[in-house]
Amino acid sequence: MRYLLSFLLCLLVSESVFAQSTSGQTDVPNKWTFRFNVLGLADPLDGNISVGGEYSLHPNWSLTTDLSYLFYSSYISQNKGTSGFIVKPAIRYYTSKKRDRFLEATVFYKQANYKMEDWLSKDVVNSIPAYDEYKSFVYQKEVAGLNIQAGLRTDLSKDGFLGLEVYAGLGVRFRWQGLKNDPNAHYQRDRLFFNPLKQAYSVSPSAPFALRLVYCIR
Repeated sequence: MRYLLSFLLCLLVSESVFAQSTSGQTDVPNKWTFRFNVLGLADPLDGNISVGGEYSLHPNWSLTTDLSYLFYSSYISQNKGTSGFIVKPAIRYYTSKKRDRFLEATVFYKQANYKMEDWLSKDVVNSIPAYDEYKSFVYQKEVAGLNIQAGLRTDLSKDGFLGLEVYAGLGVRFRWQGLKNDPNAHYQRDRLFFNPLKQAYSVSPSAPFALRLVYCIR
């Protein structure tokens, strides 16, 4: 993940320099676009409120980011409450002069905290716990990854200030999960989501999809 972030940073810097060097020759749309992810509220797994923004560097290039707050999850049946966030910076390339089609590379980080009450295995040695304890605890999931996605944008108003975006893509995601701030305990899973290892780790493909309302400030 460190190498992916470094690559994205270098790409953003190079495009920023390119935009500045051509600003006198090209009509650069220096405007902010704010957006709201409509599907975030309807997410059955991790309900969230998601807002974001885009800043145009060049007629074809822009920088974007999305920030989400998690308020609900159905990953865990015993969940007493969920909190967390998602951060998604990206670089976007418009493939048409009308800026209605685009490709973008996105890196993301997600952290979800699940409040639980259940039995924990304490002081585990060679997979054998010294004792079990019923207590309240926080089970934490962290996900990071990279997506390449394509999308379409259409205007909903005649002046172009209000629009709609839809995109889909493919990528890879890396997941870590385990008990938060309790290194001497293990949680025995009763659903496939859980892994009893203290630092569970997995890699899997991802297929992002989103529908956004966008608002432009000229």
